[in-house]
Parts: sequence; structure tokens; C-alpha cells
Amino acid sequence: MITLSWAPSAKQLRQFAWFCPVGFTLIGYLLTRLGVGSPISSSAAWNEHLWIYAGAGLGLVLLGVGLAQPMALRPLYALIMAIATPIGWLVSTTLMLVFHMVVLGLVGRVFRLFGRDPYHLYTRAGASQWRSRSTESDPSSYYRQT
Repeated sequence: MITLSWAPSAKQLRQFAWFCPVGFTLIGYLLTRLGVGSPISSSAAWNEHLWIYAGAGLGLVLLGVGLAQPMALRPLYALIMAIATPIGWLVSTTLMLVFHMVVLGLVGRVFRLFGRDPYHLYTRAGASQWRSRSTESDPSSYYRQT
């Protein structure tokens, strides 16, 4: 289960501060690609990438604040974690479902196709599930490592 820390340590907040320039720059890039608030006149090259520069600037400011006073980032950290935790839970659950249904399902189908039954689940109806053991080995073999 994913646990959300509402009271992160100063170390966690510093790590979050180091991520802020990268994360907010990527958010700015995403906003630019989506065309959010695209400029009216694109005469200046910097105007086209305004969101990227704004995100990078905000990230650098948050990095400075986080390194100087990490506890000041606690509300922003809690907000972002409150948004990201359900998304992470959904993605991880979906990936596990796909893995179990596709990968393990295909392995099971291939086993059945080739007649492999490692757990002896498909024995004759009414037959005993007991299996005969091999002969016992010499007790001195218990001490051998190979």
C-alpha cells in the first residue's frame, strides 16, 4: 500500500527541492506543447517558450527556498503528493493487472498447450493426489553441500 507522508522530514523536502527545477520545467514544456496561453504574436523566440522559462524559473526559486528553509516547501509537497499518490496507485495497480493477465496468462496457456502440469492439478478424476517419494538417501548425504 502506498503511504502518504503528511509530515516529511527536512531531508525529504530537500530532495523535493532538487526535483523542482526539473519537474516544473517539464510542466512548462507540457503546457507549451499543449498550446496553453500561446502568445498572440510570436515575433520573439523567447515568447514561444514562455511556459518553459516560467517553469524553470519557478523551479529554481523553489530550489533556493528548499535548500535555505526546507520546511517552507511542506504545503507544496503535501499538495503535489496528494495529487500524485492516487495517480501512482492507479498506474501501479493497472500495470500489475496487465502483468498478471497478459504475462502469467500467456505462460499458463503455453504450459497447457505443451501439457506441462507442474502442480499436478489435472490428474484423473477420483485419483489419489498422493505421490510416491523416491528412496531415502544415506543420512551422511545431509552434510554434503554439493
